[in-house]
Amino acid sequence: QYFFRPGLTWSRRTQGGLSFRALPRDCIFGDKGPAIFVTDDESASLLFLLALINSKAFGQLVALQVAFGSYEAGVIQNTPIPKVPHADAKALAELSRRAWFLKRKLDSIEETSHAYLLPAALRSRVDLCDAPAIELELSRIQDEIDTIAFDLYGFSEDDRAAVQVSRGVVEEDVQESGAEDQADDDEQVAPIAQADGLMSWAVGVVFGRFDWRLATGERATPPEPEPFDPLPANSPGMLQVGAAPFHVHSGILVDDSGSIHDLARLAEEVLVRVGATVPSDLRRWMQRDFFPFHLQRSSKSRR
Repeated sequence: QYFFRPGLTWSRRTQGGLSFRALPRDCIFGDKGPAIFVTDDESASLLFLLALINSKAFGQLVALQVAFGSYEAGVIQNTPIPKVPHADAKALAELSRRAWFLKRKLDSIEETSHAYLLPAALRSRVDLCDAPAIELELSRIQDEIDTIAFDLYGFSEDDRAAVQVSRGVVEEDVQESGAEDQADDDEQVAPIAQADGLMSWAVGVVFGRFDWRLATGERATPPEPEPFDPLPANSPGMLQVGAAPFHVHSGILVDDSGSIHDLARLAEEVLVRVGATVPSDLRRWMQRDFFPFHLQRSSKSRR
Protein backbone atom coordinates (compact mmCIF):
# COMPACT_ATOMS: atom_id res chain seq x y z
CA GLN A 1 0.00 0.00 0.00
CA TYR A 2 3.05 2.30 0.21
CA PHE A 3 4.30 1.66 -3.32
CA PHE A 4 4.07 4.62 -5.73
CA ARG A 5 3.72 7.20 -2.95
CA PRO A 6 6.19 10.11 -2.66
CA GLY A 7 8.59 9.79 0.23
CA LEU A 8 12.23 9.75 1.27
CA THR A 9 14.75 6.95 0.85
CA TRP A 10 18.29 6.01 1.84
CA SER A 11 20.83 3.24 1.30
CA ARG A 12 20.66 0.70 4.12
CA ARG A 13 24.36 -0.12 3.78
CA THR A 14 26.81 2.42 2.43
CA GLN A 15 30.45 3.37 2.67
CA GLY A 16 29.66 6.96 1.78
CA GLY A 17 27.78 7.85 4.96
CA LEU A 18 24.08 8.20 5.71
CA SER A 19 22.27 10.21 3.04
CA PHE A 20 18.53 10.67 2.55
CA ARG A 21 17.02 11.51 -0.84
CA ALA A 22 13.67 12.38 -2.33
CA LEU A 23 11.69 9.34 -3.51
CA PRO A 24 9.49 10.46 -6.43
CA ARG A 25 5.93 9.36 -6.99
CA ASP A 26 5.31 6.16 -8.99
CA CYS A 27 8.41 4.40 -7.57
CA ILE A 28 8.76 1.30 -5.45
CA PHE A 29 11.26 0.69 -2.64
CA GLY A 30 13.00 -2.39 -1.31
CA ASP A 31 15.17 -3.83 1.43
CA LYS A 32 18.41 -2.17 0.30
CA GLY A 33 16.67 1.17 -0.13
CA PRO A 34 13.97 1.57 2.55
CA ALA A 35 11.55 4.48 2.51
CA ILE A 36 9.96 7.07 4.82
CA PHE A 37 6.46 8.49 4.33
CA VAL A 38 4.30 11.22 5.87
CA THR A 39 0.59 10.81 6.42
CA ASP A 40 -0.57 13.44 3.92
CA ASP A 41 2.12 12.94 1.21
CA GLU A 42 2.54 16.72 1.26
CA SER A 43 5.71 17.94 -0.46
CA ALA A 44 6.39 20.65 2.14
CA SER A 45 6.28 18.08 4.96
CA LEU A 46 8.60 15.73 3.11
CA LEU A 47 11.05 18.53 2.26
CA PHE A 48 11.13 19.72 5.88
CA LEU A 49 11.83 16.18 7.04
CA LEU A 50 14.44 15.68 4.31
CA ALA A 51 16.40 18.67 5.59
CA LEU A 52 16.11 17.70 9.25
CA ILE A 53 17.24 14.09 8.84
CA ASN A 54 20.16 15.14 6.64
CA SER A 55 21.42 17.38 9.45
CA LYS A 56 24.51 16.65 11.54
CA ALA A 57 22.36 16.54 14.68
CA PHE A 58 20.15 13.74 13.36
CA GLY A 59 23.16 11.96 11.88
CA GLN A 60 24.89 11.97 15.25
CA LEU A 61 21.86 10.44 16.98
CA VAL A 62 21.80 7.70 14.35
CA ALA A 63 25.57 7.15 14.65
CA LEU A 64 25.16 6.37 18.37
CA GLN A 65 23.01 3.37 17.43
CA VAL A 66 24.83 1.80 14.47
CA ALA A 67 28.19 0.37 13.48
CA PHE A 68 29.90 -0.34 10.17
CA GLY A 69 27.61 1.82 8.08
CA SER A 70 24.50 -0.34 8.44
CA TYR A 71 21.49 1.97 8.66
CA GLU A 72 18.59 -0.33 9.41
CA ALA A 73 15.00 0.88 9.07
CA GLY A 74 14.31 0.29 12.77
CA VAL A 75 17.20 2.54 13.79
CA ILE A 76 15.95 5.38 11.61
CA GLN A 77 12.40 4.87 12.87
CA ASN A 78 13.53 5.02 16.52
CA THR A 79 15.61 8.19 16.14
CA PRO A 80 13.62 11.06 17.66
CA ILE A 81 12.22 14.01 15.74
CA PRO A 82 11.84 17.19 17.83
CA LYS A 83 8.79 19.41 17.96
CA VAL A 84 9.35 22.01 15.26
CA PRO A 85 7.76 25.49 15.16
CA HIS A 86 6.02 26.33 11.89
CA ALA A 87 8.59 29.00 10.99
CA ASP A 88 11.49 26.55 11.35
CA ALA A 89 9.67 23.84 9.41
CA LYS A 90 9.01 26.28 6.57
CA ALA A 91 12.63 27.46 6.55
CA LEU A 92 13.94 23.88 6.45
CA ALA A 93 11.56 22.95 3.62
CA GLU A 94 12.70 25.95 1.56
CA LEU A 95 16.37 25.14 2.14
CA SER A 96 15.76 21.51 1.23
CA ARG A 97 13.96 22.42 -1.98
CA ARG A 98 16.72 24.84 -3.00
CA ALA A 99 19.38 22.20 -2.37
CA TRP A 100 17.44 19.64 -4.42
CA PHE A 101 17.31 21.98 -7.43
CA LEU A 102 21.01 22.77 -7.12
CA LYS A 103 21.91 19.08 -6.97
CA ARG A 104 19.70 18.42 -9.98
CA LYS A 105 21.49 21.17 -11.91
CA LEU A 106 24.79 19.38 -11.24
CA ASP A 107 23.20 16.18 -12.57
CA SER A 108 22.10 17.96 -15.74
CA ILE A 109 25.62 17.55 -17.18
CA GLU A 110 25.86 13.83 -16.28
CA GLU A 111 25.09 11.78 -19.38
CA THR A 112 23.69 8.81 -17.45
CA SER A 113 21.38 10.88 -15.22
CA HIS A 114 17.63 11.19 -15.76
CA ALA A 115 18.25 14.96 -15.38
CA TYR A 116 20.79 15.13 -18.24
CA LEU A 117 20.36 18.14 -20.47
CA LEU A 118 23.65 19.04 -22.19
CA PRO A 119 27.36 18.37 -21.70
CA ALA A 120 29.25 20.78 -19.46
CA ALA A 121 30.86 22.50 -22.46
CA LEU A 122 27.42 23.53 -23.77
CA ARG A 123 25.39 23.76 -20.56
CA SER A 124 25.74 27.56 -20.34
CA ARG A 125 23.69 27.82 -23.55
CA VAL A 126 20.63 27.19 -21.37
CA ASP A 127 21.56 28.94 -18.10
CA LEU A 128 24.51 29.38 -15.81
CA CYS A 129 25.80 26.12 -14.31
CA ASP A 130 28.90 26.99 -12.29
CA ALA A 131 29.72 23.76 -10.42
CA PRO A 132 32.14 25.31 -7.86
CA ALA A 133 29.64 28.08 -7.06
CA ILE A 134 26.84 25.50 -6.71
CA GLU A 135 28.93 23.37 -4.34
CA LEU A 136 29.71 26.47 -2.28
CA GLU A 137 26.02 27.33 -2.00
CA LEU A 138 25.15 23.74 -1.09
CA SER A 139 27.71 23.93 1.70
CA ARG A 140 26.15 27.15 2.95
CA ILE A 141 22.67 25.58 2.88
CA GLN A 142 23.93 22.57 4.82
CA ASP A 143 25.44 24.85 7.47
CA GLU A 144 22.14 26.71 7.81
CA ILE A 145 20.21 23.44 8.13
CA ASP A 146 22.66 22.20 10.76
CA THR A 147 22.31 25.38 12.79
CA ILE A 148 18.52 25.12 12.84
CA ALA A 149 18.62 21.41 13.67
CA PHE A 150 21.14 21.87 16.51
CA ASP A 151 18.82 24.49 18.01
CA LEU A 152 15.77 22.25 17.66
CA TYR A 153 17.50 19.31 19.35
CA GLY A 154 18.96 21.55 22.06
CA PHE A 155 22.63 20.86 21.35
CA SER A 156 24.97 23.09 23.37
CA GLU A 157 28.02 24.74 21.82
CA ASP A 158 30.20 22.00 23.32
CA ASP A 159 27.85 19.35 21.91
CA ARG A 160 28.09 20.92 18.45
CA ALA A 161 31.88 21.01 18.56
CA ALA A 162 31.97 17.37 19.68
CA VAL A 163 29.69 16.37 16.80
CA GLN A 164 32.05 17.91 14.26
CA VAL A 165 34.90 15.79 15.64
CA SER A 166 32.93 12.58 16.05
CA ARG A 167 31.38 12.79 12.58
CA GLY A 168 34.84 12.84 11.07
CA VAL A 169 35.79 9.71 13.00
CA VAL A 170 32.54 7.95 12.00
CA GLU A 171 33.09 8.73 8.33
CA GLU A 172 36.61 7.29 8.49
CA ASP A 173 35.32 4.10 10.18
CA VAL A 174 32.56 3.72 7.59
CA GLN A 175 35.03 4.02 4.71
CA GLU A 176 37.28 1.34 6.24
CA SER A 177 34.49 -1.19 6.88
CA GLY A 178 31.89 -3.14 4.95
CA ALA A 179 33.98 -3.87 1.85
CA GLU A 180 31.84 -6.93 1.14
CA ASP A 181 28.81 -4.64 0.74
CA GLN A 182 30.49 -2.31 -1.73
CA ALA A 183 28.04 -3.28 -4.47
CA ASP A 184 25.19 -1.82 -2.39
CA ASP A 185 26.78 1.63 -2.41
CA ASP A 186 25.57 4.65 -4.30
CA GLU A 187 28.66 5.09 -6.41
CA GLN A 188 29.75 8.63 -7.08
CA VAL A 189 30.25 9.51 -10.74
CA ALA A 190 33.80 10.70 -11.26
CA PRO A 191 34.18 14.11 -12.94
CA ILE A 192 35.10 13.95 -16.61
CA ALA A 193 36.96 16.28 -18.93
CA GLN A 194 34.69 18.70 -20.77
CA ALA A 195 36.12 17.63 -24.13
CA ASP A 196 35.30 13.95 -23.45
CA GLY A 197 31.77 14.82 -22.38
CA LEU A 198 31.28 16.96 -25.48
CA MET A 199 32.50 14.27 -27.88
CA SER A 200 30.42 11.60 -26.16
CA TRP A 201 27.34 13.82 -26.49
CA ALA A 202 28.06 14.35 -30.21
CA VAL A 203 28.21 10.59 -30.72
CA GLY A 204 24.88 10.28 -28.90
CA VAL A 205 23.37 12.92 -31.19
CA VAL A 206 24.52 10.99 -34.28
CA PHE A 207 22.98 7.81 -32.90
CA GLY A 208 19.69 9.63 -32.33
CA ARG A 209 19.85 9.56 -28.53
CA PHE A 210 20.36 13.25 -27.75
CA ASP A 211 18.81 16.40 -29.25
CA TRP A 212 21.28 18.98 -30.58
CA ARG A 213 18.51 21.59 -30.86
CA LEU A 214 18.78 22.35 -27.14
CA ALA A 215 22.30 23.69 -27.77
CA THR A 216 21.18 25.94 -30.64
CA GLY A 217 17.98 27.25 -29.07
CA GLU A 218 15.80 25.61 -31.73
CA ARG A 219 14.12 23.60 -28.98
CA ALA A 220 12.92 25.20 -25.76
CA THR A 221 14.32 23.87 -22.51
CA PRO A 222 11.79 21.60 -20.75
CA PRO A 223 10.36 22.98 -17.49
CA GLU A 224 12.06 21.82 -14.32
CA PRO A 225 10.19 19.17 -12.32
CA GLU A 226 9.39 19.34 -8.63
CA PRO A 227 11.29 17.06 -6.23
CA PHE A 228 8.54 14.45 -5.94
CA ASP A 229 7.28 14.46 -9.54
CA PRO A 230 7.42 11.05 -11.26
CA LEU A 231 10.69 10.36 -13.04
CA PRO A 232 10.56 11.13 -16.77
CA ALA A 233 10.55 8.39 -19.39
CA ASN A 234 13.44 10.22 -21.06
CA SER A 235 15.98 12.71 -19.79
CA PRO A 236 15.26 16.27 -21.01
CA GLY A 237 18.34 16.13 -23.24
CA MET A 238 17.13 13.11 -25.19
CA LEU A 239 15.59 13.27 -28.63
CA GLN A 240 11.84 13.43 -28.14
CA VAL A 241 9.46 10.95 -29.72
CA GLY A 242 8.56 12.07 -33.24
CA ALA A 243 11.47 14.53 -33.59
CA ALA A 244 13.75 14.12 -36.60
CA PRO A 245 17.20 12.72 -35.71
CA PHE A 246 20.39 14.46 -36.79
CA HIS A 247 21.28 11.58 -39.13
CA VAL A 248 18.60 9.32 -40.55
CA HIS A 249 20.03 5.83 -40.94
CA SER A 250 18.75 2.39 -39.93
CA GLY A 251 22.02 0.54 -40.44
CA ILE A 252 25.50 0.55 -38.94
CA LEU A 253 27.64 3.65 -38.54
CA VAL A 254 31.23 3.07 -39.63
CA ASP A 255 34.79 4.31 -39.22
CA ASP A 256 35.36 5.18 -42.88
CA SER A 257 36.14 8.76 -43.89
CA GLY A 258 34.72 8.14 -47.37
CA SER A 259 31.30 6.95 -46.20
CA ILE A 260 28.22 9.12 -45.69
CA HIS A 261 27.67 7.07 -42.53
CA ASP A 262 31.14 7.78 -41.12
CA LEU A 263 30.67 8.27 -37.37
CA ALA A 264 33.61 10.62 -36.82
CA ARG A 265 32.62 12.90 -39.70
CA LEU A 266 29.02 13.02 -38.51
CA ALA A 267 30.12 13.84 -34.97
CA GLU A 268 32.21 16.70 -36.38
CA GLU A 269 29.13 17.96 -38.22
CA VAL A 270 27.18 17.95 -34.95
CA LEU A 271 29.83 20.08 -33.24
CA VAL A 272 29.97 22.48 -36.17
CA ARG A 273 26.16 22.75 -36.17
CA VAL A 274 26.12 23.84 -32.52
CA GLY A 275 29.14 26.14 -32.87
CA ALA A 276 31.47 24.07 -30.69
CA THR A 277 35.19 23.59 -31.25
CA VAL A 278 35.96 20.36 -33.10
CA PRO A 279 38.85 18.50 -31.38
CA SER A 280 41.71 17.67 -33.71
CA ASP A 281 41.89 14.11 -32.35
CA LEU A 282 38.19 13.27 -32.61
CA ARG A 283 38.63 10.25 -34.87
CA ARG A 284 41.53 8.88 -32.81
CA TRP A 285 39.48 9.40 -29.60
CA MET A 286 36.57 7.47 -31.07
CA GLN A 287 38.82 4.63 -32.23
CA ARG A 288 40.75 4.19 -28.99
CA ASP A 289 39.03 5.92 -26.10
CA PHE A 290 35.30 6.16 -26.73
CA PHE A 291 34.18 2.63 -25.89
CA PRO A 292 36.20 2.28 -22.64
CA PHE A 293 34.92 5.75 -21.67
CA HIS A 294 31.33 4.79 -22.51
CA LEU A 295 31.59 1.46 -20.68
CA GLN A 296 33.00 3.10 -17.55
CA ARG A 297 30.25 5.75 -17.50
CA SER A 298 27.43 3.26 -18.11
CA SER A 299 28.53 0.47 -15.74
CA LYS A 300 27.94 0.07 -12.01
CA SER A 301 29.89 -2.08 -9.55
CA ARG A 302 32.04 -3.41 -12.41
CA ARG A 303 29.00 -5.01 -14.02
